[in-house]
Amino acid sequence: MGWLLLGSFVITAACSDSDSAGLGNLSGLEVRVGIEQEYLPFHWADPDTGERTGADHDLIAEICRRVGCVPRFVVHEWETMIDSVAQGRFDLAASGIAIVAERAAIVDYSEPYLRNARRILVRRGESRFADAAELRDGAFIVAAQSATTNEASASELVGDARVRSFAETADAVAALAVGEVDAVIVNEVAGGGYIGDYRREVQLVGEDLAVDDLGIIFPPGSDLVVPFNQALRAMKSDGALDTITARYFGR
Repeated sequence: MGWLLLGSFVITAACSDSDSAGLGNLSGLEVRVGIEQEYLPFHWADPDTGERTGADHDLIAEICRRVGCVPRFVVHEWETMIDSVAQGRFDLAASGIAIVAERAAIVDYSEPYLRNARRILVRRGESRFADAAELRDGAFIVAAQSATTNEASASELVGDARVRSFAETADAVAALAVGEVDAVIVNEVAGGGYIGDYRREVQLVGEDLAVDDLGIIFPPGSDLVVPFNQALRAMKSDGALDTITARYFGR
């Protein structure tokens, strides 16, 4: 697999007893958390109950439990998510967000909590191409979610003229399943979620196109960065982050 839980290698010094004891107490502060409507397995709404769930949902809930805040999850379109956080419309956002320099110029990031590869998703049984080179050298149409690192990888691989962008990854995968596009560039862990929905129609092929670290984003200068980082270190140390990863990614 092209992704690894970042608790498996050193990002910062290991969490000590004093780190755990020093978690900030935010005294029940309500924090507005930007999330996408559906981005499996990071966020989605249970079709029967309407209750939201997902890996990032559980991550933020556990961090807030430790630091004394109350998360209020607010669904927002991905295309303006980064800018909305940068402008202070949300206190933070977590939706499988890759740490990239262009974004770090306008928002603050937490420490990384997951490593995630960009991969090629195709219809099951695809025989016209099997890797990035063959996809690039054909006349194939490649889909991706707009304003994402996946869209950037698609453009770099085949050129803008052969990229079809979608507002949601789910829409891109649905287009792939019915033959409207030839491939979708997805984050591997998200691709795994959509394979679950379309397990008979799609599969991942080829090697990693790139590997990203994922982090929580905050408005510049946010006072939440320090306590959230302390909580993340504690969760890496005591196994809570491993538990969330196993629940949603099977690792």
